[in-house]
Amino acid sequence: MTVFSLRLTMHRIIIIFLALLGMWMILFNAMKNVKERRWSNTIHLGNYFSQSNTSSLHLPLSRLQSTGQFREYQYPYFKEEFKVDKGFIAKWTQDGHVHEICDGNLKTYGWKFARLHNVLMDAREYHSSPIRGGRSLYDHIKNKEVKINTYWNLKRGFWKLYCRKKETLSLNFEIYQSMPFARALIMETLSKSEIQDIFNDNETFIKLNKNAVIPEGKQKENMTIVPGFTIAILRDDYWNLHQYTMHCFHIFLMMIYYKKAPEQTRLLIIDGHPAIHNYEMSWKKLVGSVVRASEFDNQVLFKDLVWSIGERYSPLYQYNEEKEFFLEEYRDFYLQQHGLNSTSYLDCRKVKITVILRRDYVCRLGDISGHAERKIFNEGEVLYALRNNFPDAVVKGRLFDSVPMEDQLAWIRDTDILVGMHGAGMTHSIYLPKHAALFEMFPFQFKNGRPWYCVYEAVARWRQLKYQSWINTNQKIEIEGGYINVPIDILVDNVKILYDNICKSY
Repeated sequence: MTVFSLRLTMHRIIIIFLALLGMWMILFNAMKNVKERRWSNTIHLGNYFSQSNTSSLHLPLSRLQSTGQFREYQYPYFKEEFKVDKGFIAKWTQDGHVHEICDGNLKTYGWKFARLHNVLMDAREYHSSPIRGGRSLYDHIKNKEVKINTYWNLKRGFWKLYCRKKETLSLNFEIYQSMPFARALIMETLSKSEIQDIFNDNETFIKLNKNAVIPEGKQKENMTIVPGFTIAILRDDYWNLHQYTMHCFHIFLMMIYYKKAPEQTRLLIIDGHPAIHNYEMSWKKLVGSVVRASEFDNQVLFKDLVWSIGERYSPLYQYNEEKEFFLEEYRDFYLQQHGLNSTSYLDCRKVKITVILRRDYVCRLGDISGHAERKIFNEGEVLYALRNNFPDAVVKGRLFDSVPMEDQLAWIRDTDILVGMHGAGMTHSIYLPKHAALFEMFPFQFKNGRPWYCVYEAVARWRQLKYQSWINTNQKIEIEGGYINVPIDILVDNVKILYDNICKSY
């Protein structure tokens, strides 16, 4: 056999071997996917509802079951070993701040959040808005519902607890502000046997519940029984990224405090607000299932319900605090639930600078003009100056609200220096890498009368990010329409300071 024939034979053997290896890998992955589908189906079919409960649902069973596929967690946040013994949660759960009412069925923590057992919810009439919520902005605009109230001001009777002894809630104005759900709660006194009848026999429930409005012809229908762990939120705002993120952080805090993993958790949204697609999709990645109160057409019994932290007393609003605990854990959790590795590395030979761009866009009812303030007038000049002064850097201008949340997070996770005008988009500083830096710009006299102006400076302090800011003192560079002509020398000087700070130890 010639040398040429021998080489040709060896080449054929190698090609056949690689082909067989490729076929084996395809077969292996196919079998793995089948196993994963079987595992996820097992999670979906029985985690929340027993067969005895499914007959009493007024909402499709699939809407209340887990729809996410959750993997084994590499972090210990939802295990008993992980201690929630720092920050506001620790303060609110100390002795003297915890109050138990109604045979332990209502347990409040500093009147900032509460856990309830066997609580009834009636969302049919006990709120102020005719809008049920969950529809798109476009649908509202098309139907000329642009000035309608979508905020639910809850009325007494929205929540109901039955107690074996007479109970009263002595709630002052401050408590109503910190726990807005409480003002809608009523408690009725019944014997133990009567309470058992209510939860075991729905016809008895109809007779005893004098305040219930049972439509004619529906006397024989059962209430919806929702077992498992549910977190309820009441939103003031529905389009603002910062307030959406605040609720996500609260949900995470409730899960780690009560040791409930995402697949064990249901989110209950209580408002009539339109659906923001990016937020809707993200919630489904954080918890097992998401449901709106307005989707129930009857009374609902929650076996285990948490009233989440109210917006007014959010830990993210405590700007003067030196440290916000569990923010790093939340960042890792949020990124990983969106399929992103939370770790990224700094390469000072190729620093990545991201400039947040703003445009006019319709994001809420009541103002469909879509006008936005704090837009950069000279965007092209800003990007050119950064690329010219930092030739080795990768400079990108990003319009965040135009892409899915996963893409937004991927951009931020790979950003070393974030540049932008003050606005909700700067909330993404929560998801920046730990080595990153932030340059925030403010328009003329913006800080006057706005105590929240320092929210992103606080995030930078809590996360130990490098931070620089600039506030305009020359009203002449502000242009009609909400634009600011950013001074290039100021921009470059501040970014250079941040560049040097993050790279000095590289």
